[in-house]
Amino acid sequence: MKKILIIILIVVIAVFIGSKLIPNSKNINTPIQEEGNNVSKEIDTPIKEQPVACTMDAKECPDGSYVERVGPKCEFAMCPTPTTNSTTASINQSIFNNGVYIKPLEVLEDSRCPTGANCIWVGTVKIRAKLSTNDISQEIILTLNEPSSFENKKVTLIGVSPESNGKLKPSDYKFTFSVK
Repeated sequence: MKKILIIILIVVIAVFIGSKLIPNSKNINTPIQEEGNNVSKEIDTPIKEQPVACTMDAKECPDGSYVERVGPKCEFAMCPTPTTNSTTASINQSIFNNGVYIKPLEVLEDSRCPTGANCIWVGTVKIRAKLSTNDISQEIILTLNEPSSFENKKVTLIGVSPESNGKLKPSDYKFTFSVK
């Protein structure tokens, strides 16, 4: 009888010590009884992790936005990935890019150096365009490779085709825009 009590005591101590040595497990086995069935089975029940309080500081991302600390290690969240969404439109064709509708209206200036000519200045292109969102609409002048602000975004005319030959009609032009 003494031997049985000693064995039971050793088992209880071993279970106690074992439970303290095993790090916080993510799951524990919980017995359940299915309705209408005399068979019980075990399921994994997640243990709730303790909440983590991170400091309330922020990191500025390259695009000007901010991210805060998150997760169990209180690391800064990833900055948004910059996208180079570009879309192309012709005169009087409306396109949608990153929340902004863009409609080129007319070419105001095309001083690009014609193909095959030797120029001392590369030249530029300026267009009048209508920019709009669901709430606001505005006509602005866009100059090639010069960002313009509209509704907290930067709209840029990043490309004009075809190359200048000095004899382009308005319908020949294709404009490529970027909105960030």
